Amino acid sequence: MYIIAEIGSNWRTLDDCKESIRLAKEAGADAVKFQIFNTMSLYGQDLSSEFELPRDWVPLLSEEATKQRIDFGVTAFCVDDYKFVDPYVDYHKVASSNMLDYDSLDYLSTLDRRVFISTGGARDWDQMQCLANHELAYKHTTVFMDCVAEYPSNKYMPSNLAQHSWVAFGEVGLSDHSSIVCHNDAILDAYPYIEKHVNLVGAVNTPDSGHSLSLEEFKLFVKWSKGKIEASSILGTYAEKEMKLYYNVRAITTKPLKSGDTLISGTNFRYMRARNSLGSKGTWKDVRGKKVTKDYIAGEGITCFN
Repeated sequence: MYIIAEIGSNWRTLDDCKESIRLAKEAGADAVKFQIFNTMSLYGQDLSSEFELPRDWVPLLSEEATKQRIDFGVTAFCVDDYKFVDPYVDYHKVASSNMLDYDSLDYLSTLDRRVFISTGGARDWDQMQCLANHELAYKHTTVFMDCVAEYPSNKYMPSNLAQHSWVAFGEVGLSDHSSIVCHNDAILDAYPYIEKHVNLVGAVNTPDSGHSLSLEEFKLFVKWSKGKIEASSILGTYAEKEMKLYYNVRAITTKPLKSGDTLISGTNFRYMRARNSLGSKGTWKDVRGKKVTKDYIAGEGITCFN
């Protein structure tokens, strides 16, 4: 089983990216993956995004991956970016949205690297035929990744690809857009490659943070995927963890606080369910009347108090 840790947009700094590589290795992943794009190549106009991975980081991240002895890959969205990242990657990835970018497919077909192609939305017969007619579909280094078009998704395609014409071309895998830690064990028989979105550094308010696994969740996912534990041994523990993290009430600020402010229930904080990872870290201890020992923004779980 080959596990790809998809970092996606779950970073804020170069150090976040490097730490994600280290933690992916620690969790047992075989590969780590980032995305490189610019809005000009995607949309034909400069819309700029804070989640565009700087190009000059790519060599540095490749170096870190080599240091950690984990495969390094990048999803690109135009042929120029594929050419740019090629000297630094161990494999390439083609997103579902770009599986009929013929310029990129032509270039990738000239390489002797593994290429993963996601097939979300490729249930359309015309799209299937177009991709099937390209020589890249027949290379032994090409892996078709089954996935649903919903993004994020809380479901998966359990074995549709096995009944799909892609299987005639070679190896298949699963690009899992869900936040599910494990599926039924039969999935492992259908897919020797699995890509999973991860948020290993606790990044908040990113396009991918809502459907990505935390470090501890990803460790469980890898153990299940590698056959070290069965799904049934995780589900109960995971359900209890979900209850603890997101449904049990905890102390969360309702307005910004300065260090030294006194916590007054109903005024500047409440015991309530966490809506995101920022709030989920809050304590469930009785902090009424206590003073905070750091600054907080609204909606943040309270962790530091006297």
